[in-house]
Amino acid sequence: GSGRGPLDGTLGENGIKALEAELSIGEEGDPTARVESDLKGVTVLYVGGRPGLIDQLKKIVTKRGGTLLSHDGGIEENLAALPGLVSQAAVAFFPIDCVSHSAVGQIKKSCRDGHKSFIPLRTASVASFMAAIGNHAQL
Repeated sequence: GSGRGPLDGTLGENGIKALEAELSIGEEGDPTARVESDLKGVTVLYVGGRPGLIDQLKKIVTKRGGTLLSHDGGIEENLAALPGLVSQAAVAFFPIDCVSHSAVGQIKKSCRDGHKSFIPLRTASVASFMAAIGNHAQL
């Protein structure tokens, strides 16, 4: 065999392990590992996504010296809470594939009113969030 796994659009177990190693989000982090961009106490908001993803993102943001606020985008949590969360965050992220249309409208309005940035992510994934944080190192 060629040693290739099925090409089903996912990273597969090896790809996930490689990504985790690259991002060093293992349980015991190496304090000497180079951190891509230190968040220096910045608070970011993530609206939408899935519960398991939010836990991973919180670990990543905390490890990088920031704080992650999250909102499920109106599934169980009230959308009326969004403006308050936006006001506490420097920037709001939302995955366009896993958030309600009404939540997106609320995020955009609250961010505009408070002169905050909002960053739509292509997918609800660690990779898209990491790429966005990397691209917005000037948070």
